[in-house]
Amino acid sequence: MERLNLSPGRRKVLKLETFLIVLMISLLPSISIFLFSNQWKVMQAEKLLKNNPIVFNNITNFDYESLPNQVQMLKLSFQKKATDLEIANNSIRTYVTDSFKSFFFVKYILTQLINNPNQVYVTKIIYDGTTFYVDFYEYGIETKVSTSTIYNELSKFYNNVSVNLVEERNFISNIKYYRYSLGGMK
Repeated sequence: MERLNLSPGRRKVLKLETFLIVLMISLLPSISIFLFSNQWKVMQAEKLLKNNPIVFNNITNFDYESLPNQVQMLKLSFQKKATDLEIANNSIRTYVTDSFKSFFFVKYILTQLINNPNQVYVTKIIYDGTTFYVDFYEYGIETKVSTSTIYNELSKFYNNVSVNLVEERNFISNIKYYRYSLGGMK
């Protein structure tokens, strides 16, 4: 028969091997969570860099902690640059449109009058930046100026366009004098 020491005063002894096994078992979850969180940060950083390659080229510090903030700051700066470029584009477009509207009526009227077989003389062109006024007259047997065509073309770009035959009278025998006025607003 074996002797058992079941007395309450006996000291319990833990072997070193048992202690190390218990220690490993208790530390294993915390170590695995630590390693998983580090791997998760690396995966999230790779995902950010994959989705934003332009930002990746401008990143200065590859610290995984500050990487999302750097990406966000660079993204905001690129968005600001994009809005600045859009504003500049709109201002250039407005300038070109205004320049076109400022001189289109002169160019159009002069082309119409040059292609006219009758003698046409422009007496007055007034343009103040918003409104224009052209006064011209034509000599011929019959008028070759088409007021409806001029009105239709100019009303595509201008407001309150008016083309009027102001005066018509006989000049010499069957040659007549036609006076026109043309006006509109940008």
